[in-house]
Amino acid sequence: MDLAERNRLIAVTKGFEWLQGLLYAPMALATAASSLIARTWPMSDARDWAPLAMFLCGCAAVTAARSYYRRRFGVVRSKYQGGLKALLYAVAIIAILALGGAAYVDGSFRTHPAVLYPVSFTCLWWALFYLACYLHPYRVRSYSLWFASLFLGFCFLTSMGVVPKSEFFLNSGRAGELFIWLAFSVHGLLDHLLLLRLLPNASREPSTSQAMERNG
Repeated sequence: MDLAERNRLIAVTKGFEWLQGLLYAPMALATAASSLIARTWPMSDARDWAPLAMFLCGCAAVTAARSYYRRRFGVVRSKYQGGLKALLYAVAIIAILALGGAAYVDGSFRTHPAVLYPVSFTCLWWALFYLACYLHPYRVRSYSLWFASLFLGFCFLTSMGVVPKSEFFLNSGRAGELFIWLAFSVHGLLDHLLLLRLLPNASREPSTSQAMERNG
């Protein structure tokens, strides 16, 4: 077995759950659509109800994607059990809280004008997030580095004052927020395509009796 094949097998077994990009790309698109609606639509009842409609569409798409992965690749048994699974959830919660903290620090000048942080910590968070995506599983997602570099570039531009960090405020309906969620959805699509490439011989419609279990 050559190194490339070994890396492919490790990536599949360790990162199968993480490479199912269609599970998160729809919600990212729904959020981007809500941001675009908030940016372009005039005030109306339709504008107020649109985010809920987008959220429900995203949930429906995620449900369909979950069914698709089950049919295409079978039932997958996660290696994360017990305390390890709880630790993983804790890390995810901490990461989400860190994103909220970054957004709060970015917007702190609204309540504390004397305290100014020119760099966008929201962009820095996304840069670190995509770096983590590259490192796991087994550094097969080289495209994650493109996204990390892009958001690091935005950190530099905001620190230089070329791009106002207010562009990346969450729930602002601005171009920067729209870009964040579009990038996240594209990353999900690339994850999905990578999974198909790593498992090229998976049956498209396996029967229930043929559902495979992997120790991912």
